[in-house]
Amino acid sequence: PVVKTRSGEWLQDTTIIAEELERRHPEPSIAATTPVQYIVSLLLEAWGDEYWLPIVMHYRWTYKAENKPVIVENSGKALLPGFPKFLQRKLAESGSDRLDKAAPIIGFMPEQHAMIEAWTEATLDLLDLHFSKWDYLLGSQPTVADFSLLASFFGHLNWDPFPKRTLMPSRPALTAFVERMKAGTPASGPLLPDDAIPQTVFPILKRVFDEFFPMVESYRAVAEDHITKNKLASGDPIPRFIEKAQFPMRGETFRRNAMPYTLWLMQRVARLFSEMPEQDQLKVDDWLQANFGRKLSDLDLGPELRRTGLSTVLV
Repeated sequence: PVVKTRSGEWLQDTTIIAEELERRHPEPSIAATTPVQYIVSLLLEAWGDEYWLPIVMHYRWTYKAENKPVIVENSGKALLPGFPKFLQRKLAESGSDRLDKAAPIIGFMPEQHAMIEAWTEATLDLLDLHFSKWDYLLGSQPTVADFSLLASFFGHLNWDPFPKRTLMPSRPALTAFVERMKAGTPASGPLLPDDAIPQTVFPILKRVFDEFFPMVESYRAVAEDHITKNKLASGDPIPRFIEKAQFPMRGETFRRNAMPYTLWLMQRVARLFSEMPEQDQLKVDDWLQANFGRKLSDLDLGPELRRTGLSTVLV
């Protein structure tokens, strides 16, 4: 995603765009200000941005017979507004054909389809249960976590014909959340008091710690090996996709190419955590340890990276 501001600035990356818009337009706020809610919102944001990529790509391109005509029509209009339809279609089809080849890189190859769909069905059920009780992930007010999650539904699972037809009708509370977020419905109330997290979010957070954290750690190991083998030095670029990583998905082993960008994103979360007052860091670590057996301060994220576009360079 890219935004051009009225003053001619260009902002790239969903996280950066949301952070900058929050700074410039602080009301109504989407920021969690208490320690646990703040870090949980950042972790859920990273999970929504990074772990869901093969899921949404699978439901789009594995079922392209149903999805592709709609995608081509809409993409063509967006890419070449006002041009003849045959030119719009030609450009959109050339782009979509290239995306077909991304399956082994992103991980939605046939041998992993059943795993992806079992994970998706179970996770959507958890989300539907949560949204049957709360308007947003952390209560009655949206945070960056909600906008991150919306990305998978607004442009994919609640938009592409196949998943919209097969996944969403049986999950009305989740569908209502998506529509609420799309409409920009004002917050119905505050976040939970006393820095609390809704109990219905705990099973979702368990996925973050049981699956997403191991994914990040696998990416770190692959990135470290890539840096060593290629004798990279400070300032050297790292490709957007590097060697294969493997990590858990609902009790099975999922394989896909590692994305160093994900490491940068989590290094950003770790940096924001380290900038918090020490007593807040201790509170967050104690809460995470008590509920999920992990501390954010113990997470090894490897060599420091700097984002450049959709890729990274070694600091």
